[in-house]
Amino acid sequence: MQEALQNHTSYNLWANRRMTDAIRSIEPSLIDKEIKNSFPSIRKTTYHIWGVEELWWRRLHGESLAKVPAMDFPGSYEEAVKLFLPASKNFAALVKEKDENYLQTLCTYKDTRGNTYTQPHWQIIMHCMNHSTFHRGQLITMMREVGVTTIPATDMIVYFREKK
Repeated sequence: MQEALQNHTSYNLWANRRMTDAIRSIEPSLIDKEIKNSFPSIRKTTYHIWGVEELWWRRLHGESLAKVPAMDFPGSYEEAVKLFLPASKNFAALVKEKDENYLQTLCTYKDTRGNTYTQPHWQIIMHCMNHSTFHRGQLITMMREVGVTTIPATDMIVYFREKK
């Protein structure tokens, strides 16, 4: 389990870095262009990925939040990336330093509506990584929608090939 999670969390950081680097190169007005999707812009979708990673990180550390952080971040995209990528890096470091016992240990948290849940740490980490992958896929579609033609490959197999 630990090796699989190490691969997923390292992949997540790699893919988030590739996406944020690509988005940095987009005409700034395009990252705020309204697009019909789960979140209305490239910026909001990126901030959602970041915010949810931060939300789950805090839950793993005993803190339940009433709302997803980062969604109303007032700074620039560049400032946001400087906070987002360390959040992704935290997951990779956590899984690397913890043992199998930690991964199987139960974590009790409240969701943003106040409902209480208890799940093993590994399920929370896997969910969070999967969630980020889902929204990165949306970012790729959104980037195409605004006319971006240079989009990085973020497939996990590409990560494994490059890691080799």
